[in-house]
Amino acid sequence: MAWEETIDRNVAGRKGLFLVDVRFTMMAKTLVDLLLHLLKEKGRSGVLISIDRPHVFVTKLMEKHHIPAEKLAFVDAVTNISGEPALSSEKLELLASPFCVNFLSGFAHCHASRLAEPSAGFVLLDNLAALGPYMTESCIKRFVGMLQNLDTECIIVLDKQRHRPLFDMLTASGAKEICFNVNPTPI
Repeated sequence: MAWEETIDRNVAGRKGLFLVDVRFTMMAKTLVDLLLHLLKEKGRSGVLISIDRPHVFVTKLMEKHHIPAEKLAFVDAVTNISGEPALSSEKLELLASPFCVNFLSGFAHCHASRLAEPSAGFVLLDNLAALGPYMTESCIKRFVGMLQNLDTECIIVLDKQRHRPLFDMLTASGAKEICFNVNPTPI
């Protein structure tokens, strides 16, 4: 079975947290493939919570692969500390930083309600483990709790082998691992 069918059968339209285990070296490629499938092939709308890469990086990859951006909004936690300029867009929400206080308060007060709207569609996190250098484990748990309270499907891309304690914490919190072999599009 193709990985796209696995996503469609196990995730589409379901509420909750879903884990896609992918090697760290394949994360950008997997992100492109997920966005290509969800936005272009399925015509869905969604929000990308950008933690590992600034939204400009993802936007350029989307342009390269002809992935429509009209139905994707960004909540970007890394641009303000990366030195990268932000693209001006009404579909972009910049968090002050990925540090716990700024991140959680910004997310809770400004962005969580937007993500919970039925029109938001899916929520995709590019690499939850990237919060590790900025947040304590308890802060990440609080963020995971906020994600669980969103009334939508939330897909988290994570390297289980490199970040086993985080993976275990997520599964203990009810996240479901979606197993498939991704054969990513070259980027």
